[in-house]
Amino acid sequence: MGKTNTEEIIELLKTRVSKDQKNKLEVLAKKSFLDYLASVTLADKELAVEKLKQSLHYTDQYLIIGQKGNLSVEQAALLNGFTAHYLDFDDVQANFRGHPSVVIFSALLAVSNPTDKLRSLLQAFVQGVELAGHIGRTIHPGHALQGWHSTGTIGTIAAAAAIGVYKKLPEDKLATLLSFAASQASGMMFQEGSDAKPMQAGLAARNAVAAYKLTESGLTATKDPFNNHNGWLKTISGTEITPSTWGNSWLSPAQIENPGIWFKQKPFCSAAISGYDATRQAYEAGIRISNTTQFIFHYPENGDRALTKSHPLTGQEGKFSIEYIAWCVLENGDISTEDLDNFRVSPKFETDLPKFSRQHDLPSKDKRARPVRLEVIQDDKTANFTVINPKGSPLNPLDETDLQKKLVNGLGDLASDVIQLISKSKTQLKEIDSLLNYRRYLDCTSKNSQISLAPLS
Repeated sequence: MGKTNTEEIIELLKTRVSKDQKNKLEVLAKKSFLDYLASVTLADKELAVEKLKQSLHYTDQYLIIGQKGNLSVEQAALLNGFTAHYLDFDDVQANFRGHPSVVIFSALLAVSNPTDKLRSLLQAFVQGVELAGHIGRTIHPGHALQGWHSTGTIGTIAAAAAIGVYKKLPEDKLATLLSFAASQASGMMFQEGSDAKPMQAGLAARNAVAAYKLTESGLTATKDPFNNHNGWLKTISGTEITPSTWGNSWLSPAQIENPGIWFKQKPFCSAAISGYDATRQAYEAGIRISNTTQFIFHYPENGDRALTKSHPLTGQEGKFSIEYIAWCVLENGDISTEDLDNFRVSPKFETDLPKFSRQHDLPSKDKRARPVRLEVIQDDKTANFTVINPKGSPLNPLDETDLQKKLVNGLGDLASDVIQLISKSKTQLKEIDSLLNYRRYLDCTSKNSQISLAPLS
């Protein structure tokens, strides 16, 4: 009798790579971890985050590594995941069509021990992203087009897999862990523009941790949750899989390399990044709302699928609206975090909204690209601004310094010390934890400190 689908997936999760490949992937994972810390620290004083802390009766202000205070490990994962995804400032992976760090790191940190090495965390993250990418490549675009939020669905399973790798679970326990995780994996795109959207990232991390705790308790679960009869992928997408074929490209190249990870300059949906860049080009060319008749955003078919709010009512909904993001740029020169708060949009935006429209007539072949063409019509003349690889995408990446500056904005002067720790191969998690908690005593408010930033490699 041959191996089951789940057994084949577990075999892939235990794949070993060369030392050189491991070091290369570790450097890439460090960038995601740095970006994750930035996303958490930038959001930890948001009103919605404070509300969640109050509901959990948790008074600490900072990232939770391991169990802290009165919170269970499941609650720690929930809080970290919600906080990290709240601003929508976190990383994205194209095959996954979701946010890997907010789910996987939040789950891993919750079950970590103070003396665990950061390197082990990063290696588990790489495997979690790998599984997320392969599942996503198999069931997308249909999964997304049905309205599923991949961060909640695929992310739960990926985070559970990462925990299994991190904890070095034997094959039978890892199968049980994945089975419990698959039974909880859910998330819906209709939650965009509300607190429930980032909550789905928190719930995914929590559910992965709950699956691990249930597994460790000795409870049983079906050992092949990915079977082709009534398994998770078959049920949720009608897809039959042959995981052995995934082995041909498992970590070769790794999903974290190709299509790679997107990092954001602004806290809004990654599907809007190309449109934002094109609008910035138009603004720099002198285009304004007042001197333009029409703005047409041209996308590939379903290229704007995640931008579900063509007429947002609040800035929070505006994170998923190219119309609102472009309007802010054309009206003010750029978009600010305040523009994306959960307050009513400007009445002037609603007046100008009829000038904006979308069309779906561009080709798209490379998942690493997000082609957008902004057509601007001014009376008797037309101008076009095209962006294929926006800033922050794998083919046009943010500079390492840009990533580090995000952490500076969240941590101030302490950012340089955290970056130094992340750059070291033998750093223990308790060292990072100590710095993050030291922040509360300093009440760090310096956002523009001149600090020396070290490379992550």
